[in-house]
Amino acid sequence: MEHAQRGVADRSPLYWAFRRRHRPTVDLSQGWGSNSQWRTGFRLDYRTPAGDHLNVTGNSPIDGSTALHADHPANLGHEERLLTSGERRELLRHRCLLRAPEAADALAGSPSWEQDLMPFDWRLPNSED
Repeated sequence: MEHAQRGVADRSPLYWAFRRRHRPTVDLSQGWGSNSQWRTGFRLDYRTPAGDHLNVTGNSPIDGSTALHADHPANLGHEERLLTSGERRELLRHRCLLRAPEAADALAGSPSWEQDLMPFDWRLPNSED
């Protein structure tokens, strides 16, 4: 089993969080004005005997749409495609990355990739719930 890496798990941005002391956060309500927190939808996660259902209101498949070309703007973004399927699932489950991505060198070319990443609509396929 792989474990969390110090320096990644404790310092990577925490998604779906407006503010966290000593840690960067990324939330849809940031930068939209004083009432934006109240107009931003909640992330809904459910734990059932059948398994965890993460971000159930998300409307984008976590691995992109098979009906669209990989480069289509409505499909996964460039940074999202550089993350492996497992890394995207880790980010959805823990709201942050626990280990350095395999494509860390390619992602380093875009210094704001963590802020540009948009996992907020991701959902797992029903078979993985």
